[in-house]
Order: sequence, then C-alpha cells, then structure tokens
Amino acid sequence: MVLIGLASDVAGPFHLPEGTLRLVIILIIIGFPLAMILSWFFDISSQGIIKTEKAATGEPFSPIANSIAVLPFQDMSPGKDQEYFCDGIAEEIINALAHVSSLKVIARTSAFAFKNQNVDMREIGQTLNVETLLEGSVRKDSNRIRITAQLIKADDGTHLWSERFDRNLDDIFAIQDEISLSIVDHLKVKLLGEEKSAILKRPTDNFELYDLLLKASHYMQQTTQEGFEKALEITGLVLQKDPFNLSGYAFLGGIHHLSTLFGNVPPNIGYPKAKESAEKALEIDNTSAEPHIILCVVSMSYDWDWDAAEKQIKYAIQQIPNDVWIHHIYSWFLIFTNRPDEAISEANKALELDPLSGFFSSQLGVIYLYAHRFEEAIDQSKQTISMHPNLFMGHWHLGQAYQCVSKMDEATEEYRKAVELSGGAPMVTTSLAVALYKTGRIGEAEELIQGLGIRAEKEYVPATCFSFYYNIKGDHEKLYYWVERAIQEHDSWLPHFIAYPNKEFRIPNEPRYAELVKKVGLKQYFQND
Repeated sequence: MVLIGLASDVAGPFHLPEGTLRLVIILIIIGFPLAMILSWFFDISSQGIIKTEKAATGEPFSPIANSIAVLPFQDMSPGKDQEYFCDGIAEEIINALAHVSSLKVIARTSAFAFKNQNVDMREIGQTLNVETLLEGSVRKDSNRIRITAQLIKADDGTHLWSERFDRNLDDIFAIQDEISLSIVDHLKVKLLGEEKSAILKRPTDNFELYDLLLKASHYMQQTTQEGFEKALEITGLVLQKDPFNLSGYAFLGGIHHLSTLFGNVPPNIGYPKAKESAEKALEIDNTSAEPHIILCVVSMSYDWDWDAAEKQIKYAIQQIPNDVWIHHIYSWFLIFTNRPDEAISEANKALELDPLSGFFSSQLGVIYLYAHRFEEAIDQSKQTISMHPNLFMGHWHLGQAYQCVSKMDEATEEYRKAVELSGGAPMVTTSLAVALYKTGRIGEAEELIQGLGIRAEKEYVPATCFSFYYNIKGDHEKLYYWVERAIQEHDSWLPHFIAYPNKEFRIPNEPRYAELVKKVGLKQYFQND
C-alpha cells in the first residue's frame, strides 16, 4: 500500500511562503515516520547528480517547450550566513512562475539537486530536459541587498537576459516581481487571465515577517524535532505580529498535519487542527491555493468527503498548474475514485515537473500498481531503484508489484530491503510480515506484528497495519476490530487498504465490512469485485 503518497518526495518542496506548505502537506499525506522522510530528503544529494542517458552520451536532446529551471542562488554575503535567504528567493520565483499555465517550471527538488556542484549549464539543461535556466547570486549586507540574475539558454549556454539589482532590503519583493516578469517577457510566454496578478501576489509587504517565514522554512528543512519546534515558534511569532497573515496560518496548518506523523499525534487530533488553520487562512483570502490543498488532504484522508476533495484540488490546479504536489495528490484522488488512466497521467505530470525525484518516480510505479498495470509497475519501480538504490519506496513498491503477480519470494526480498532502509516504518514492516506469513514463515511474521503492537503502546501506529495482517491471516474477529478502529481514528491508510489492487490482500467483500466501508465512501470497490 502507499499513502497518497498524503497525507502521503519529499525531497524538498520548501517553497516559501506558499510552497513551504506543500512540503508539509505531502508529508502528511504520506504519514510516514522520520526515517522515511529523511530517505526522501537526502535521496538525490546522497547520490550526486543523476544524468539522463542523453546527458551521459552527449546526444542532442529535445527539451520540453517553454520550460525553465530556477537554480539555487549563491550566497555572496560577507558572513556567508544567508543561505536560507538565497534559497527563499529562488523558491519564491519558482512559486511565482508556477502560476503560468503555458510555462513548465521544474520543481525545487530537481532544480536544487545541483546546489554547490560545479556542473556545466548545458549538462544541467539536458538532465532536467529544459530550454532555459535561471541562476543568480545574493549579497546581503546590513539593510542593503544586491541580487544578480541571468536567464540562460540551456543548449548552448548563451545569456538571454541578465540584470543586477542594488536596492534596500524593503525592495526585495519588487526585485522578485521584476525577475519573474522579465523571464516571462524574454521567453515570450503569454499570460492568461489573472496569471500576472498571481505572479505579483505577495504573502506580505513586511520584510521582517518575510524574513521570519524564510527562517521557519530553513528550520523545517532540518527535519529534526528541534527544527520543527523552532519553525512552529517562528510561525507563532509571525501570527503574533500579524494576526491576519495568510501564510502564517497556512504554514501552521501544515505543521499540524506534520504532527500526525512526526509527533505521533493520531489523525483525529492532528487533522481537525490543520483544518481549523486552513479555514482561518481562507477567511483572510479565499483565493489562495495552499489552504485549499490542505482542505483537500483533510477531505481525502480524514473526512473521506470525496466530492469536497475534488472541488478543492481542481481549484488548486487552476491556480497553480505547475505545482508538482497538486498533481501528485490528484493522482491518488483519481485512483481512489476509480479513474486509473487519469491517475497515471497526473503521476506522469508530477514526474515531468520533478524529473530527478526518486519519490515521484516511485509514485508513478505505485500508481501503475493501483491501476492494475502490474508489469509497468515492476518496470517503473526497477527504474526508480536503478537511479535511487537507497530509496526505500522503490523497493517497497517493487515488492508490492511482485506480490500482486504472486512472486512472493521476490516480494519478501524487496520488503526486507525496504524495512532496513526505512528504519522499520510500520506499513513497510506490515508488508514484510504479510509476505513472510504467505510463504510459511509464520513465527517471524508474528514477531514483527507483536513488535508493532509494543511500539503502539508508546507511539501512534496506524490501525490499518494490523488490519492488513489479520486479513491475510484470516482472523476475522481481529480484522473487524482493527478496521472499526481505523475508521474511528480516521486512519489515512484505510483507503489504500480498501482499494488495494489484489483482492486477496484487501478488505473482504462481505456485508459486515461493506457497512463499515460506506463510512469511507469507497463502496465501489465492493460493488465491482
């Protein structure tokens, strides 16, 4: 099984202020523990730049039309202590350009994979399959700032546009606007409808608050308990200084989501707080996409209100057509609502926007799996593993695909690797336990499940973990208990259990379970068996 894979790559979607929330949303969608998150974050950086076949051979390439990657800006400040600020500026430009429907904007994960690496611009262009690149530098000293930016043609390295801005710090927002509009102008991209106003929309005009939000994003990226607590503290300070700060409430909603996984807070505690924060953000500005994304995730993973979820996600796509996480979330919505071909299309769009991401590569594989296209799931998962051998999700989803074609020995081998790489993540551990049970190693399987039971006394372990195991074991008394408990807790994993592509491994098609499943709103999986 996979999470919406929300409250379900997080290889780094820290687009601040709006984009910071997207990272949090994804973490939640997934609901994985820290060890799993770390494997996503360091997936690319631990293995260096991944070259495409064409980049490695020097063959000509045909980049995506009207495409751009915004590379991380270099810190040229005297103290070399402004990395968070430099990254924030690049991410804000990514956010602004993501609103332009006729422009393909590479996501932060892949664009930032080249950070602090001496790589030729043409090679970067080939690897990311884009026509243009934006690079720049920042020098921040006292209340003065100098920003340089260059728009580069990827195939030959020539400059299409360059500019240097020497301004006061308070002018940072105007500089970002000028850079974004200059890119659109030089790429001869036509802005439709309200896209220009979306580009120029600012999270705040207060530099102090802007800087605080950038710092909150920086601490969030540390992926430590201390870092998350610091980010929460800073966000609280932002809202104290400005009780009507939209980004502050959106970010707070994301942190409450995150608490359901990192802080082991049960979903029936974390999700209502996230929903409350998102609704406060919408009271301030109901046109902002990020609160709608949070509410979509809450609708899918907590309320199980699929009509509301579709309304929210479609609005978000309309507002930010280049947001990789929106396409990712939408792909899972489409799987759960039995529209597999559309789900595959959305998963492909996500990978196109973030081509170096091991997470999105693995997610395409598991979307193939839930679409009952098992051979394609196997091929895609193997491709993920070839590029990201230490990413647990590739091995986990390959194991699931093998399991669905009755190759249980192969599945067991992949699950063992996934358990080791994930640090014993509960759902991955359950997958291994199921495979061991199916291959006759019952004692080892029972030991793993008992271990999860002991962990559940000290931390939140999804009830669906136990449901999945007792289903295979045929213990209907315990299965019913754990399914009922999963519903009571609004377990984010339950829809995956219901929609699992192999009927042998999902909730039995029996009246008493069908009555429970009605509460999740996915009764079609019983009607169509």
